Amino acid sequence: MLRGRLRRSGQRSMLKGRQGGSGRWRRRMAGSRSREQRLNNAAVNIQTAPIINMALEPGIQLIGFNKAESGLGEACRLTAAALHTAAVPFHILSCDAWTLARPSDLAWAACETPGALHRANLLHFNPDMAPHICGSLGAETFAERLNIGYWHWELPSVPESWAAHFNLLHEVWTPSPFVRDVIAAKSPIPVLSMPPGIPESSGFQPGRAYFGLPQQPLLFLTMFDALSFTERKNPHAALAAFIAAFGRSPENAALIIKVSNSYASGEPMERLRAQIAGCRNVHLLDMSLSRIEIHALIDACDIYVSLHRAEGFGLTMAEAMAMGKPVIGTNWSGNTAFMDAINSCPIQYQLVPVGQQIGPYEAHQLWAEPDIEHAAYWMRTLLSDTGLRLRMGAAGRHTIASQFSPAAAGARMRERLHQLGAL
Repeated sequence: MLRGRLRRSGQRSMLKGRQGGSGRWRRRMAGSRSREQRLNNAAVNIQTAPIINMALEPGIQLIGFNKAESGLGEACRLTAAALHTAAVPFHILSCDAWTLARPSDLAWAACETPGALHRANLLHFNPDMAPHICGSLGAETFAERLNIGYWHWELPSVPESWAAHFNLLHEVWTPSPFVRDVIAAKSPIPVLSMPPGIPESSGFQPGRAYFGLPQQPLLFLTMFDALSFTERKNPHAALAAFIAAFGRSPENAALIIKVSNSYASGEPMERLRAQIAGCRNVHLLDMSLSRIEIHALIDACDIYVSLHRAEGFGLTMAEAMAMGKPVIGTNWSGNTAFMDAINSCPIQYQLVPVGQQIGPYEAHQLWAEPDIEHAAYWMRTLLSDTGLRLRMGAAGRHTIASQFSPAAAGARMRERLHQLGAL
């Protein structure tokens, strides 16, 4: 049972003390500006030296947060799995010393090395982190190597500050065509879509009782990490659609809202709790889970819901589809790479201004506002039509298995690295 792992008030107090984490990161980044010259020197070396020193070992270094319980951490681990599946030689230069997320996932820790060994580097973090990380690793890590950035973004235009970082790289990889096109609009170097590989279920299936969930009703699941900005993940819309579909006290349906790092959310999280109050069949799981447990939670539910405002890829949607679960998701941004009207329920939307500065997202930028009534329609339809749920789930599983498996992702990466001379 996981109920004992729900955050107690004492834990919330401890976590509350971490709310200054983003401020500490900004101070770290501010302090790292003294390293900007080292970073610029690295860029000069990259541009003037031979692209690859062929005396180096074939293969690639992953430079990223391979142990972090975060989206960037999971992205790095998925890349490691894809490279391993494709028999691409690689090691990991861990950046976990510089993350605010818990560095507790040790799946690929055995692949860590203290220095760069291979002909290529894959920088698995966004440009805003580059001054500190690249400056700390030193120019020698990047000299005479092929340097590739793996960048994530969610909105129709990247920040202007990113332009200064293209000269550090030879090309950029992205998790979806949506992100590729956004970055390519500003990039002087090649930008390629390299989506992650979605693994099959681990086989760990403890069932609903493990999570303290009700046994009988059809379970809708939505989940988000507050460190990825609650406003963007938009769990309030999933709740609103559920209430619009079934009311506040349905007997035959329940909504599970899973959140991690809720301490980082503040007012949006408190508003969500207030909206849940009085809903008899809405369950908030405020806890940290391992990736295996997250997969088990998805497996224990029937339908996955993501009424996000923007996604760079949409990992949990792809994971749910890989398990044969129907997905109700906003029909905009990264997830459109694998969702269509046959294998899922794409939800109509309108593009609206962000309206205020939210983390890196500027007020004038646009993102999607999903249609609550359209989502409610699909919730009611899937509840009543078991055959449709099964057909849609099977179609989704086929899409992920055939196009977005670790083998497919690894093959794409291997082919590109071979073309570039890194293998």
